[in-house]
Amino acid sequence: MLNLTNLRLEFIRLDDEDLEKFNGCFPFLQVVKLIGVGGLRKPKIVLSQLRACHWTVSNFPLSLSIYAPRLIELKLECVEPKSLILETPSLSQLDLKIKKPELVEAASFLCLKMVRMEISHLRGITELFQRCEAVTKLEFEVCNFSEKDDKLITLLEIFGAFPNLDDLELGPGAWTDLESSLLRRGFGFEIPCQWINLKKLTLKLPTADLDVRSLSFVLKLCIPSCEISVLFIRDSPGISNSKVIATCTTRFPKFNGKWGIWED
Repeated sequence: MLNLTNLRLEFIRLDDEDLEKFNGCFPFLQVVKLIGVGGLRKPKIVLSQLRACHWTVSNFPLSLSIYAPRLIELKLECVEPKSLILETPSLSQLDLKIKKPELVEAASFLCLKMVRMEISHLRGITELFQRCEAVTKLEFEVCNFSEKDDKLITLLEIFGAFPNLDDLELGPGAWTDLESSLLRRGFGFEIPCQWINLKKLTLKLPTADLDVRSLSFVLKLCIPSCEISVLFIRDSPGISNSKVIATCTTRFPKFNGKWGIWED
């Protein structure tokens, strides 16, 4: 067992609050999947050979830490840890689903290329992505939590952390947040230049009635240099979708993007 390189644990409880025994028993792990593992209070993964990690945390740990200098791929799902520490300088792909960590500490992600994240609060997240100039692809969604306060994330604020994006995908919650920001600030403010430099943009629109002004504002920034896909949720009214398409194609005759459907 000492030389084990791949390990998957699902829906069990460990008598190992901080994962000290786990780290000691499997020092050569390269691939780890921990799905719904309970009994963790301050879990800390310390594995020097780890390359890929999928960690779904089912309880509410006080803190959550990963020390893995060779880690390349990380998928992390957790709710509300007091602190999140990522010492993973070789990370290339990050898939993060988290509500609102109070404290975030991370090494510089100089190798990070792709980020997929689903979050609800800015608290700590901007610090996590301070030095991510290598990121070229971002998939972004805002969680549908009931709490609403001034900590709610806005895409306009976090977008500046990724100056070299060329591929952006917004989920329905992220679009709603962006639309609210545009309506609140008005359409005359200076938009981050990253929008103009995008090569690919995918919008997954929500079921609620759309404000065509917001969609037109975004399309105007990206046409004609960007490949754009506008997707309506499957159960949205066909008549409303047709009106949006007709309005946008009239305003932007050079628009040759894709209109389509996405499923929740």
